[in-house]
Amino acid sequence: MPTGATTDEREEDVFEAQLLLDVLDLGRRHQRLELGERAVDEDPALVEDPDPVGELRRLVRLQRAYLKLNEGDEAVAAGDVPRALGLYREATSIVPDAATNGEAAFWVGITLADTGDVEGAIPWLSRAYLQDERWARLVPRLVAARLLPDDDELVRRLVEGMKKGK
Repeated sequence: MPTGATTDEREEDVFEAQLLLDVLDLGRRHQRLELGERAVDEDPALVEDPDPVGELRRLVRLQRAYLKLNEGDEAVAAGDVPRALGLYREATSIVPDAATNGEAAFWVGITLADTGDVEGAIPWLSRAYLQDERWARLVPRLVAARLLPDDDELVRRLVEGMKKGK
């Protein structure tokens, strides 16, 4: 994807990738019918990944999720937090938390906390913490990066809240 591509262009690229995967999947099914299961499974190119089309599908879904996350970041930068939160939530519905190691849920939570909705943030941060406990160590560091207010009580509440959700 070219740098500087618009959101619509990036989404179109992902849509085209999904169509290509659908065609590949149909071709693979047709090949299995013609050659029989055993002949296809003996092909060295297919032995490396038991389901290459499935893996490509997973990667396309992950890309779609990250595109939505990026679009949410753009909305935050433009000051449209409600739109950003909707996009973040959409991103987290595309793939499970494990697919992003909790990253998507973490940033939804941080955005909520930064906008003052601490109670709304904690369930999202807990989801991230369930995937990787290291997310709790990142929260205090976000103050220096100016991604959270310089408020020790806020940071304590977020970290304790995300750990209790476990």
